[in-house]
Amino acid sequence: MRKVTYRINDIEWFRKDMVSHHPEWTMDQINEILTAMNAPFIAEYSLYGHGNQPEKYELIVGGEPWSINDKRLNGYHKGCILNDCMRQFIGAERDKYNITPEYPKEEAFGCLEIIETEVEEE
Repeated sequence: MRKVTYRINDIEWFRKDMVSHHPEWTMDQINEILTAMNAPFIAEYSLYGHGNQPEKYELIVGGEPWSINDKRLNGYHKGCILNDCMRQFIGAERDKYNITPEYPKEEAFGCLEIIETEVEEE
C-alpha cells in the first residue's frame, strides 16, 4: 500500500515561497507580512491507498489525531491545504481556480516535505 505523508507548516511554506519569488524583499518585510497572519497550521497528513486511489488517511495536528471533519479545521485548512495534498496524491493537475496554478503538480500547498513510502496493509 502506498503511503504519502505531507508535513505541513503553512507559514514556513509562505516564507520559503516569498524568499524564492521575491528576492527584492528583505527578511524584515517578509516577517512583517507573516506575523500579520493567523497562527501557523502545522500538521502531518498521511494518505494511504493503492496507486492513485486514496483509501484512508491520518491527520495529526499538534501531536493529536484529528478527523477531517473536525470543527477546528476551517475552509482554508480543508480547501487549500488538505485538498491540495489530495490533489497531489491522485496526481491531478491544478485547475484554473487553484490559488497556486504556477506550481508543479508534484508539490502541495503549505507542505514543507512530502514523503512517499510503501507500507504493509493492516
